[in-house]
Amino acid sequence: MDKRERLRLGLVIDIVHGWVTRYNRVIDERDDVREAAQQAARTLLGRIVEVRTPGTGTDTFAVLPLEPADLPHLRALARYVRLPVMSDDDVEKLHQLPEEMPAALRDARKAVEGGGVFGRKALGEEVQEAADFVLEYGVWGRQEGLDALLDRLTPTPADEIDVALDEALSPGVGLGAILARRGTPELVDGAPFAGLSASLAALRSRTSYGESIDGALAPADALAPLAQRVTATTQEVVVCSPEGRDAADLLAQIEAVAREG
Repeated sequence: MDKRERLRLGLVIDIVHGWVTRYNRVIDERDDVREAAQQAARTLLGRIVEVRTPGTGTDTFAVLPLEPADLPHLRALARYVRLPVMSDDDVEKLHQLPEEMPAALRDARKAVEGGGVFGRKALGEEVQEAADFVLEYGVWGRQEGLDALLDRLTPTPADEIDVALDEALSPGVGLGAILARRGTPELVDGAPFAGLSASLAALRSRTSYGESIDGALAPADALAPLAQRVTATTQEVVVCSPEGRDAADLLAQIEAVAREG
């Protein structure tokens, strides 16, 4: 291998090494996006309150209060929704970068660095094969547009994801799809829930002991877990209603308790 050939090989090695580095970075970023979304989903699902209002049998509402502190979770979900699809064809095109190229590059560099000052030192068969492989891959990779493919598969930067609380159930966030198995999700204003804790306290304080105490306090007992979850900063609430019900039914129960309180 003469000086000119070694120079060309060195340039191709740099290009292919760049693809390997970019591939590893893109895959790591995609894994990070996926893990962040999974953690966000676990956090939000872990804060759901199950509410069974009196007289509804086994019908249960799944309620998730949302506040500004939840925006990072929604952005993590939205970033995952925007994650570019990596098709089987993409995987096939890129599989050699992590599987074969690191070793091939290592051996091919021996042809550049160990070929003797004037390129007169004979190359071993393994080194020559690696050099040929890298050169061929470099040509193929440019023809296939690996740079553009890696660009396409790169996740959207986190600082470009902008989600508001009132967009929590939009398809671009994905929370609705996660919650769908719990019922039909609806996003309602958090204001009706804000005074729930005070209403329940008032209802309990004015309820006298007697035969009807259990019945009188049943609404308070049913809504108490939700009141504990709602905070002063709750702005939106997702209500997942059982079949045949909707969020208005739960809101009506809250309003009834407020009147009683």
